Formats: sequence, structure tokens, C-alpha cells
Amino acid sequence: MKYPLMNEAGEEAGAGAGDPSGETTETPEFNLLDTAPDYAKDWDEVKNAKSPEDFWQWADNLRSFRGRAVALPGEDASDEQRMEVAQKLMERMPDLVMKPRNAEEAAALFKSLGMPEDPTGYNLDVEGFDPDSERFEAVRQAAHQANLTEDQFKAVFGAMAQMEAEASGERQSRVSESMSQLKTEWGAAYDQKIEGVRQFMNQMQLPQSWRDAEENGQFDATDYMAMDAMRQRMVGESAPGATNGGESGKLTPAEAQAKIDEIRGNREHPFNNPHAEPGARQRAIQEVMELYRMLPGGTQQVATAAFGDPL
Repeated sequence: MKYPLMNEAGEEAGAGAGDPSGETTETPEFNLLDTAPDYAKDWDEVKNAKSPEDFWQWADNLRSFRGRAVALPGEDASDEQRMEVAQKLMERMPDLVMKPRNAEEAAALFKSLGMPEDPTGYNLDVEGFDPDSERFEAVRQAAHQANLTEDQFKAVFGAMAQMEAEASGERQSRVSESMSQLKTEWGAAYDQKIEGVRQFMNQMQLPQSWRDAEENGQFDATDYMAMDAMRQRMVGESAPGATNGGESGKLTPAEAQAKIDEIRGNREHPFNNPHAEPGARQRAIQEVMELYRMLPGGTQQVATAAFGDPL
């Protein structure tokens, strides 16, 4: 602030009234640079200090900060010194996690994050998924060896189990539909052919996994038809479950129709000859009646077949 010089009359004095130059005087501004050592003159705290109080306030804050600060260990610090610093940091920051240095520390870390004590701690609750399977036990073991937390396990394998259960449900639906169609196609021979396939697989000592799949309901119509065709090619009509007509064997609708066509196409067959020996004709009629019963809706035609009339 500038203070003008005054004369005895209380008027502003001019030149010669105490200031030979005729200029007013002013109080000098504080400048810490004037007293700071050379190495400190470039410090922002020195250049920006507007008063001694500013500088000492900064110094006080620095002392307070240093009292709360944790000095980082140098490159040549020992393990004990590093651990001491780490413990100080974790006391002030409970959520701080140290990088494990060995398997023991890694196990402790993962357990603190939610890894179960043993593989049985992993569980899944997915509809349609079997948690007691041997494969699931193997998955549990692998997850524990990989140090997965329970949440991680559920996120990864839960999604996989859900997809597997859905796929299994879709497959069972397809199997059920295909087997329903196979019953229609094989007709009266269905049970006999299914049993024949089972006997064939056992007698030929086919892979156990195939037999287990059939027993567990995993075979569909395509599988049974393929096995039945293989059975007939390898051991013919004498194979277990073979259909050879007559009262002892069951034919598929297609086979029964073929047999009917064969009989009806043979004019010498007792069924077509009213003058045939009575016993032979009666047996022929019974045979044709049985064949018609093997056709879808064939029972409606049995009465007509009994008279030997063309159908």
C-alpha cells in the first residue's frame, strides 16, 4: 500500500517535503525468493507463497502427510522390510491384496476369495442335470486344482450344465418321437425286433458303451433299425428275434403285406383254391388272417380274409 507524505498543513507534500524525488513511499511486498536458498527457488511452494503464513501452512501440511505416509521399500530392501511395509499398507487398506509368492500363499488367497476347502464344495442346481455322475466329480476335481471360487465354478460350469440339460431334453424328445414312428413301422413285430436287437448286441459282444446307451434309452429309431439290419446281414433270419412268419413269428407291416401279396399272387396256394384239402385250406386262411392282423387296421379285414375272397 502506498502512503503519501503530508506537510504541516495536512496537505500532500510535493517535492522537497521529505522526499527529495517527490515520489510517494510504499510498503514492500513479501517475496520468499529473496530469502530462499538457490536450490529451493524453483519450488512451486516457494514461488507461490504470498506470505510467510502460506509457506508455513504448506510445511505443516507436509509434516502431517509424512506422518500418515508409508515409505515404499527400495530396490535393496530385504524380505522382512518389504513385509513390514506390506503389513502397514494392509492395516490402512483392508481390501488390499498381496500377490502370492508361492503355492501356499496362492491357496490362502483363493480360499479368502471363495474357493471351497475341497472339491465337494462345488455344487450345481440345474434341472435335468445329474450332479452324481462320475464326469461331474472329475469336473469338480479339475475346478479345485484350478483354484476356482464357488461363484466362478457356478458361472462357468453352470452354463455348460444348463446347455447340456437342454440338449439332453431335446434329444429325449427326438428319441421319443422317432420310437413312436418305429412302433408304427414295425407294428406287431416291434417288441420282438427290439428284443432281437438286444440279444444280438449281447451275443456279438458289441461295445459296452453301445449296450449301455440302448439300456439307458439313448437309442433312437435309426439306431435300432441299423442294428436290426446288421443282425439280419450277419446271422440271417435265424438270428435272435428273427421274424419268420406263422404263429411263432411277428412281421412288420411291410413284411406282412409282402407275404400277403405273395400268397395272393400264387393261385396254387390253398388260400386261393376252394377245392384244396380242407385242413390245408383252413391253415392257409388262419395264416392270412394272422398276417392281416399285423397291418395297421388289418383286423377289419380279417373276416373277409377268412372266406378267401379277394381283398
